[in-house]
Amino acid sequence: MLKILNRRKRNVVFSSILLSITLTQIAYAQDDTLYDSREYINNNSIGVQLKAGVLPGADFDITEGTYHLKSRLQSSFSIGMNYQTNLDHSWGINWGLHINLTKRNFFIHIPDSDLNGYLSSQGAPQIEDKDIYLRLVIPFRVIHKFLYNDHGFWDLKAGLNLNYSGFSNDEIITASIADTNYQSRNIFYGEFKSNNNKKPWVTFSLSSSKNLFLKNNNQISFEIFLELSKTDFLKGNYEITIPGKPVTRGTYSVSGSCAGFAIQYTFTGTNKRRVNGYHQSPF
Repeated sequence: MLKILNRRKRNVVFSSILLSITLTQIAYAQDDTLYDSREYINNNSIGVQLKAGVLPGADFDITEGTYHLKSRLQSSFSIGMNYQTNLDHSWGINWGLHINLTKRNFFIHIPDSDLNGYLSSQGAPQIEDKDIYLRLVIPFRVIHKFLYNDHGFWDLKAGLNLNYSGFSNDEIITASIADTNYQSRNIFYGEFKSNNNKKPWVTFSLSSSKNLFLKNNNQISFEIFLELSKTDFLKGNYEITIPGKPVTRGTYSVSGSCAGFAIQYTFTGTNKRRVNGYHQSPF
């Protein structure tokens, strides 16, 4: 229980620090024709979004032994489509479909003094792994829009993400070292999975963005976001077997909680409505 509380506390602190980075003043130039935001309100729109996030390092729980795997900050990248229905001037609903890539890493350097009779790694980790995992994400968010002016507006979004990675295969990862006779010996064995037992899971999302009206009456948005997860997206069990040393066993996990930045281009359809209205006009 103490481990879970410490882990949640670390994720909250980490995410809070990243979310404290706010967007500074954005300079934006356009011609003297001011955008009429009323043409955007009460209409639907579709956007293409790119996201980049940072995850805390993986969590390791050692059940026996003395060797500790380490993990650096991990990254996450997404691309997807968002569909938005604007209910009125202030509120809207947003949902979509995204493809996410999450990178994992772990490593450890065993001191040469613990490996007598084996070739030195010259300070490099003898056990190291990096990989990328794929998942599908369906976001559903409620949007509150405010601070409208002729150049754009701000918004706050809150909601849920439905995640699925059941198509991912389980993995077995090994590592070995060579002795002075160039004979190889395994020192690491791990079983890892990223499919959550082929079941979907839910994460919570919160974000804020600055939306700018473009000359073609579409929009570009700059967003900071936070995602919180209670489900271990990546997890595994491993053993470290250094010759002449007690076996180290432990578990590895990554929940997928992250914070980051996103940019979106939104097609509002305003120009199309203007053209259609012009063609239908008897004058």
